[in-house]
Formats: sequence, structure tokens, C-alpha cells
Amino acid sequence: MQWRNSIERYGSLSIGLHWLMLLLLVAVYACIELRGFFPKGSDTREALKIWHYMLGLSVFVLVWLRLLSNMTGHFPRIEPELPKWQKLSARLIHVALYALMIFMPLAGWLMLSAEGKPIPFFGLQLPALISESKSAAELIKEIHVTVGTVGYFLIGLHALAALFHHYVMRDNTLRLMLPTWPGSKPAPANAQPTVAQNKPGTDGSASEISNKEPPVDVHEAIPGLSTAMAAERLKSDGYNELPRPDQRGFLHILIEVLRQPMFALLIGGGIVYMLLGDRIEALLLLMFAGLSVTITLIQETRSEKVLEALRNLASPRALVIRDGKRILIAGREVVRDDLMVVSEGDRVAADATLLWSQDLLLDESLLTGEAVPVRKLPKDASANTGDPSVIPVPGGEDLPYIFAGTLVVRGTGKALVHATGIKS
Repeated sequence: MQWRNSIERYGSLSIGLHWLMLLLLVAVYACIELRGFFPKGSDTREALKIWHYMLGLSVFVLVWLRLLSNMTGHFPRIEPELPKWQKLSARLIHVALYALMIFMPLAGWLMLSAEGKPIPFFGLQLPALISESKSAAELIKEIHVTVGTVGYFLIGLHALAALFHHYVMRDNTLRLMLPTWPGSKPAPANAQPTVAQNKPGTDGSASEISNKEPPVDVHEAIPGLSTAMAAERLKSDGYNELPRPDQRGFLHILIEVLRQPMFALLIGGGIVYMLLGDRIEALLLLMFAGLSVTITLIQETRSEKVLEALRNLASPRALVIRDGKRILIAGREVVRDDLMVVSEGDRVAADATLLWSQDLLLDESLLTGEAVPVRKLPKDASANTGDPSVIPVPGGEDLPYIFAGTLVVRGTGKALVHATGIKS
């Protein structure tokens, strides 16, 4: 059992203190809220008040132990790393929570001292911090109640943030604070199966198939681009894809959600009840508003991720020849002057000129609306390419030009890419 914090996870001491303090805070707030259901002067009401004071002072004691544990240990690493604004927000909320857990018990202690009442602590009587003063007691009580109300929002915001990181961001923020059984090793929340990534200029960027297939004809001897040259082209021309609309970020989605009339009405109603002094009704309304906003945020964020995954899934793959080898890469990584191999069932990744083909038919209905496939011939064999000023356009038989997005319905061929991305 690991007692102290490390860069991998929180120690058992920090984890135990975190959850114990959470239970104490819930009990502190429950005691003061349940007190209102009993008549003044009743034994139950007085007992709840005493437990409220004692549990609050327990939080005051434990918070210093928690701070000492944090200062003498490490802070675990969150994976994947959080954006700067999230790091800053988390730091501010943590500071506010620690300030709350120090100030509220201390304010309660001062209030009892100013009222001249005994200060119980599990059988002990703590000394008064200030002399008796009715005006000071009223002022401290008002501040105590106001800050206590703010505490509801801080604790709720902290809990919602933890759930957001766990279920939406899928990082290990919440898992770092969950207790583990001996012998078990927690897995990060965002753990995914290892998948080979397609990045130009690295050995793992594509699936090499040349070792399994011998050269099929004389055109296989064309080496194609080198890996270094392909990387330079990709850097200068950009990816082989059309511009996408900007993906909505978390703040953008949050603003859109809060602008909806239903949520504005709930939040406005909660604020009105708070101003009128009905804290329970206000907290109920704001709690339901926060829950609704959280659920909507989770759904919208997941929808964005699903749409992005569908875009990536729909992106065609391309078989190209580089450094004399056939490799399979993502269609978005095809560059100018790549030697591309197409065969039946392939979706053409970029505009290209045929250098060799064998019984090649393409469905260009996506571009022309014609349902009948058209035959393609290589540049040397085509009778319609005598004029070099002719701009390649889809449609027509026996042309050597193939276009991005069209489908190979029969045959095979090799083509030299002449346009990618927005230029296709």
C-alpha cells in the first residue's frame, strides 16, 4: 500500500482524507439543513446544531493534515495533459475549497465565542477566541451563512468537473483519487488499444506490402517519391483534405447550452429564490439546472467526437509507391507526384493522371451524375490528350484522368497525383 503521493497516483493517506472530508462536509450541511425541520428548542434540533459544530471543527483539523500531505508529496500526472485554462480553473477551485474548509469552521468558532456559548468538540470545551459581542456575532453569522451558500456551488462544481473529466474528457483525473485494492493497478481512463498511426516520414507510418508481393510489371520499377520528399510536400501543400468547419470547443458548447431559454429560466428562478432568502428552493432549482446543463454538455461533446470519428472513418486509404515499396497510407497524406495504385473497390484519394491501367472502369457519378462507369486509358494510349492546354474534367471515355472521390468498379492502374486537397 502506497501511503504518500507519487507522480503516478495519490497515496492512500490523501485518498482517505479526500473521501473522509467529503463525507464530513455532506454531514455538516445535512445537519444544518435538517435542523430546520424541527421546532426551536427541541432536543433533536439542538443535537443537530451541536453535531454541525463538531463535524465542522473536524474538517478544520483534517484540512491542515491534507495540506501537509500535499506539500510533502508529489502531484500525480494527469493523462492526457489538460489545456492551460482547465489547469488554471482547477487550481482556482481547489484554492477556493481549501479556503472554505478553513474559514467556515473558524467563523463558526468565532460566532459561538461572540455569542458567549460553549464550543463543544467531542466531549471537550474549546476556549473562546474573542470576547462576547452581540453585534460581532450577528455580523459573523451573516458572513457564515453567505459563505456556506457559496460552498454548495463550489462543492457541486468540483463534483461536476470530476464527472466531466471521467465521462467526457476520459482522462485519469477521477481514477487517481479512487481507492485501489492491494495487487491491483488502475488503468488510465483514456486507455485505448494500440493502433499503428499513419505519419509520413516514420517507419510505422504505413503498412508495407512490397515484401509480400513481387513486382508485377515494369511499372513497379518506378520508385515513386522518397519518404523525405513526401514529408516536405505534405508540409508545404498541407493535408489532402477539404477545409473543415471549426470544431466546437467546450466553452462554445457551454455558451450555446446556457443561451437556451429553459436553462436561463431555471438559473434565473434560482437566483430570484436566493435573493428572496429561500435557499432550499434556490438550491433545488440550481441543482436541476446544473444537472441538465451537465447532461446536455456530455451529449453534445460526445456528438462532436462521434462526428469526428465518422469523418476519419470515411477518409479513404491510398496505396502508393514510395522508395520503391508499396505502402498503404491515409488518403489525407497523399501528396503531389505520389505514384498511386488503384484497383477494384478503391475510392480514389486524389486527382491523378494514369500512367498504366488494365481494364480500368470508374464510377464518376459523384461528380457527373452519370450512373454508367467510364473507361480510363493511360496517358500514352489515350487519343484525347494531344492538346496540353486541356483542363482535366470528369466524364468522357478513354481519358487518362482520375478524380478524388470516384470509385474504381473494375480493373487496376497506376497514376501520378497532380492535385490534392482544395486544388483537386
